[in-house]
Amino acid sequence: MTTVTETRGLLNWGMNVAPEEAPAAWGARAIIEGASFGLLHDRQGVRSDDNVARQRLVALLNGGVIRKAQGRVAELRLDGTICGPNGEGGDTPGSHVLYEDDAVKVMGDTHGSHGYLYLAAWLKTEAP
Repeated sequence: MTTVTETRGLLNWGMNVAPEEAPAAWGARAIIEGASFGLLHDRQGVRSDDNVARQRLVALLNGGVIRKAQGRVAELRLDGTICGPNGEGGDTPGSHVLYEDDAVKVMGDTHGSHGYLYLAAWLKTEAP
């Protein structure tokens, strides 16, 4: 579950790839586990000056976007791109789009950590 710890400027956790003009951005350092990843409540943060945008982003993440991103990570684990299915091989640093639609984009990168997945998600400025 995504939390709403507020930060200013750069996100304390995750990837800092969200565009500055994004109305709200979220970052997390997740743990690769099982087929995908798990989130820790104290390794997440949201950047936004707009309370409505912050709430919308968190609602989208909790409403299915995180599950879809977890599904994409499971696919990347199966093909060995991100820390293979048994934790072996792969894990080459590189950003991956884990989910994207008209409203939100989610990116992930292990940074070659063999156990962590750094995440970023943001509302698109042209979001309906």
